[in-house]
Amino acid sequence: MFCPLATNRAQKPLLVGRQAWYNIGSGDDFTADSVSCSLDAMATPQMTRIYVTHCSHKKEERYKGTGEVISPDLLYTAKPVQRFMAKCNQRAVRWAIFSDLYGVWFPEVRHAWYEKDPDTVSGIEFWALLRDFDEKLTSYSEIYFYYNPGRFHPLYGCLLNRSALGDRIRRITHLSEII
Repeated sequence: MFCPLATNRAQKPLLVGRQAWYNIGSGDDFTADSVSCSLDAMATPQMTRIYVTHCSHKKEERYKGTGEVISPDLLYTAKPVQRFMAKCNQRAVRWAIFSDLYGVWFPEVRHAWYEKDPDTVSGIEFWALLRDFDEKLTSYSEIYFYYNPGRFHPLYGCLLNRSALGDRIRRITHLSEII
C-alpha cells in the first residue's frame, strides 16, 4: 500500500494548541524536520459542509501546454468527476477537487493544465498536500469525500487517514449521498 513515509510512526499530525505539526523527516520527534500550520478555525468550526473528490488523469487536451489558467470543471473530463461536479452544482453545495499537484482546488480558483500521477507523489510532496488539505478545509465542520472504491488510489486513503480533520471526514461512494 502506498503511503509516503509509512515507516514514520506518527500517523497523524501532532496537535498542540491551535497548531498542527507535520513531521516530514524520518525520525519520530516533531522538533526536527517539522512544519506546522495554524488551525485556528478548528476551535470553532462553522456548521458548513463540503464535498471533495479526487482528480482524474483524463483532462481537456486543448489546454495542455497553453499556460492558460482554468477552473477544475473545464479541466477534468472524466465522467465520474464531471458527474460529481454537476451533482454538486445541481444541489448548490460547496465542492472541491483534490489535485495530486495543487491540493484542494475550489471551483473559483484557476490553475494551468498539469500532469501528476499519484504514484509519483514524493514523501515531501505528500506532507505538503496534507498540510494544504488541512489548512483549506479547516473551516468546514463536515467534509464528505466522494470516491469509487474500485478506483481509489491508496494515496487518498493515506491522506484521509492522516488528516488532522479526520473526525470531520466521511467517505461516500454514491452521488445520491450529496444532499
